Amino acid sequence: MGPIRNKSINRHNGQQSFASNFKYPIHYLMDFIGKKVLTFKIFHDHDCYPIVSNVLLLFEIFLNVIIIERVRYTEIDWSTYMQQVECFLNGTRDYSLISGDTGPIVYPAGHLYIYTLLYWLTDSGQNIYRAQYIFASLYVVTLFIVFQLYRHYSMAPPYLLIFMCLTSYRVHSIYVLRLFNDTIAILFLYLSLLSITSHRWSLGSVFYSY
Repeated sequence: MGPIRNKSINRHNGQQSFASNFKYPIHYLMDFIGKKVLTFKIFHDHDCYPIVSNVLLLFEIFLNVIIIERVRYTEIDWSTYMQQVECFLNGTRDYSLISGDTGPIVYPAGHLYIYTLLYWLTDSGQNIYRAQYIFASLYVVTLFIVFQLYRHYSMAPPYLLIFMCLTSYRVHSIYVLRLFNDTIAILFLYLSLLSITSHRWSLGSVFYSY
């Protein structure tokens, strides 16, 4: 009877432990909602930066999917970028001879290398739908880096993050509807800033060189 009774007691204790572990997160969540959300302190308390930024990033992922699926793509420079890449892949190394429909290439070689990678990833530049999702990913990554900079090196309240990402249709358009190369340049800039502010000087210099 002893082993059976001990097993029953252990099972009972295990059930209590599970109930306790389940109870405390719910208690914490309700406490957080009552003290932070309902009182709007979540938008002012600097400790709430991770929660606000993560919610905004999830919302941005959803929003970018909606834009890609519902809003018509605008062709401006993508086809020119792909034509310039084809010149490079065909062996042209004289910059004055690398051009497309909207004119000669005016960006450094880093631009050409990156768009060569995109050329391969998008079926020679024909799969614009895939390119849009690649640029949507770039947007979310860039936004995450900017949020990290504000979180660690600024005392600005979390509600400012809302205005940084949700109030500009043009920013979303530049990334997922027009596929501009400026988006890649700004990603390297913010990577450089994040590295330098983290005292990683060499890494920051490498990112800045792009």
